[in-house]
Amino acid sequence: MEYKPLVLSGNNWMEICSKDYWEFINTVVFEAGIRLLLERHRRRPNFPFPDTKFNPNTGIDLPKSSYSVLYPWFFGRGAEACAAHLAILETLSGLRDVRREAQELLNSFIKASTDAILKTIDRNKGRCPFRVNTNFQAIDHSGKAIQVDPSVRSPADLFCAKGLLVSKESDKVAVGKRMFWEFVEIALDSGYRSEYIDESTELLSHVPYMLALGAIRYLVTLESDRDLYDYAKLVATIITTVLKRHYDAETHVFSEYVLKTTHQRLSYLNPGHAIEFAGLGLQAIEAIEEATSSLSSDISATFEEAKFTLPKILINSFQFGYNALHHGIFQAVDTRTKEILDENMPWWNLPETLRAATRAAVVIDDAVLKRRLLDIIAKCHNDYFTYYINPQLMYFPFRTRNGKTGCVVDVMPAVPEADPLYHSNLSFIDMQDVCLKVLCPKEVNNHR
Repeated sequence: MEYKPLVLSGNNWMEICSKDYWEFINTVVFEAGIRLLLERHRRRPNFPFPDTKFNPNTGIDLPKSSYSVLYPWFFGRGAEACAAHLAILETLSGLRDVRREAQELLNSFIKASTDAILKTIDRNKGRCPFRVNTNFQAIDHSGKAIQVDPSVRSPADLFCAKGLLVSKESDKVAVGKRMFWEFVEIALDSGYRSEYIDESTELLSHVPYMLALGAIRYLVTLESDRDLYDYAKLVATIITTVLKRHYDAETHVFSEYVLKTTHQRLSYLNPGHAIEFAGLGLQAIEAIEEATSSLSSDISATFEEAKFTLPKILINSFQFGYNALHHGIFQAVDTRTKEILDENMPWWNLPETLRAATRAAVVIDDAVLKRRLLDIIAKCHNDYFTYYINPQLMYFPFRTRNGKTGCVVDVMPAVPEADPLYHSNLSFIDMQDVCLKVLCPKEVNNHR
């Protein structure tokens, strides 16, 4: 059957509440993603993790040698994505023929991935490094064994913590909670290192704060009211810190980095990261508010300010980064000169913007801003499903397109293999959750 993207007009909110919309997302995103994992596992049944060892820009499998290199990033992200798909599996009517097989496979992936996390931290001083061998020892890009620095933390540490939190195994959850608090205590206190970007230690990034927010929705379901206060206070502190350091309230301009010594904001902006911070911030606030009604006045005030400010960060960052000519969001721009610093347009920032814009729409009352958010949702949806989806690869998205030509380019940022249904699928699952609970619950429930 020929692929035909569902196109949004952007004229009204009911478009993303409609039966047609979610049937399309179910088919092209959730069901296609699960079928891809099933098909790849059947081809290599002895590989215990989600097999994403292919290049989504070309569709070509990576060489056999790639299976001797594992990314703890994906242990955590894969486990989280599999758990989220398990939670909606019964609603996916297009998987009736493989539902039992899919359920067993997703559960096995979660167990294998979280077992691997425990082995990884056991071998690497309590840390999840960026890259390991099949013995779970940290290695460099050439495959040579290396030692990790236990005094710092990187994205992989947080992703692994989240993977353990969704495991539903009490011993693993306990380790995940410990890893989360270690990440907060170390990474948020200048101990953050990104192992795939050579960032200056003279700069402070908002990214570790953003990453920490993504774990809150899991943590609050595990805790007593007493512990919930700690998470509420943490979320309020994170948002306050990031807004004070990285956000100019007069211009609504967000900065990815500030100088560590002076806290001067730099004009470098990764629009996708700024928008992801807005979306995960709103998600964390919702999780806290649903879990407890006994927030202090200071925390409540911080949350209300965030509901006012985060949508503006989203809208402003989208304006800086959006490429109307070639339909995507640039990787990096200079907010002072408007210069494009990185012309590549990764796939992930479109679904992350859909998530964030949907969340922003339910917390603001300003009709003009709501209208702008609806326009952003329509643009990002249409661009993603028209220009990024590859019908020849089971609707898996191309990873990178060039902002000057619009062409798919063989650029693989961060990790040289495909994403395990994390950014795209989790964003749409979260977007569906918002529609189900707040934006249009009657319509979404009617067709689930």
